[in-house]
Amino acid sequence: MQILGSKPPEISSFYGRAGELSCLKELIIKQRCVSLVGVAGIGKTALAAKLIQEISVESKPKFDCIIWKSVAHAPLFQDFIAELIELIQPLEPKLDSPRFTQAMVSALIEQMQSRRCLLVLDESDSLFETTNLEQHLEYKLFFRRLIEEMDQSCLLLTNRVFPDEFEDLIIAGRPIQYLKIKGLETDPAMQLLFDQGLDDEEKCNELIKIYYGNPLELKTVVTRIHHFFGGSIQKFFENRTTLFSSQFKAMLDKAFGYLLSKIHSDNDQAPLGRGVGCGVWGVGEEIAPITSCVQAPSSLHPTPYPLHPTNDDNYSQLPPLEITVAALLEARQNINPLAIREADKVERMRNRASLQGLPSSPIDDSVYSHGNINIFS
Repeated sequence: MQILGSKPPEISSFYGRAGELSCLKELIIKQRCVSLVGVAGIGKTALAAKLIQEISVESKPKFDCIIWKSVAHAPLFQDFIAELIELIQPLEPKLDSPRFTQAMVSALIEQMQSRRCLLVLDESDSLFETTNLEQHLEYKLFFRRLIEEMDQSCLLLTNRVFPDEFEDLIIAGRPIQYLKIKGLETDPAMQLLFDQGLDDEEKCNELIKIYYGNPLELKTVVTRIHHFFGGSIQKFFENRTTLFSSQFKAMLDKAFGYLLSKIHSDNDQAPLGRGVGCGVWGVGEEIAPITSCVQAPSSLHPTPYPLHPTNDDNYSQLPPLEITVAALLEARQNINPLAIREADKVERMRNRASLQGLPSSPIDDSVYSHGNINIFS
């Protein structure tokens, strides 16, 4: 079967994921939209590419055409729709192409209704993060129409975060499903490390735990073990350090830049007692879904810190951010993204109630409240 659009990445080696792959094959038949959700480097694109590789050679194909597009560059909406129409149009030629965007969307949906199409949009977060309001609304309406009006085709997305824009569609009972992609299990992760040239099973197992089975981070740290430690994983652990991929560093830079500016903005409006302390945990809450590997210097299991002051001088300061993020990540492994979003809504409502002088949550008078600590000094 011909794959239209961009070429999926080559899958020379694929580790584990048998359960996820089997589940995904079922979902793309039953649902109109499936979102693969997971942190950077966890293997969302590789899983989607492996799916395409397998279903494209089936003797009885489930789809008439497969379209793969990477949209990390956030294309202009009209250009995006025009390109999709051009890709499918040779299968069903038309004399004139519509000029207006919604007419173009209607033409695209008409083409996708006449046959079974699998449309894969890789790195689709960029489409929902655009700061152009008009573009954002166009994409939001496009996805809504696609999910509501397609009856044979399926939309497959890869996202770091499940889109808020799909919430109303889920409430309305539309056929949308997300599949949360976690780190590799121990056996396939161990095979990955062995194939990369490591041979100490005990140390490899510890490395897998530190990096939560994230394939990209494991490959990155192995490359640097070869470069800096002569390929000796024992020397790496003797000189404990945390090594991240450049992709992960860029993600942290972006997240912290956004969140710290958000804290500054919120603190200007928040009532006394709900300022910086709330912001610190907000940073951890936002960073946790995208954090895949944190190595605490003393232990793989961070020591819990009390949320309220005690007589112990060791708890007079905020806990180190590394340990806080690691603890949050471990606790959130199985949390439903929809539940997290609902909790965020409740917190925003409580903040608005406080600003209006309405009953809200108790005032925070702990050592972490506004006025007792300044994380920016």
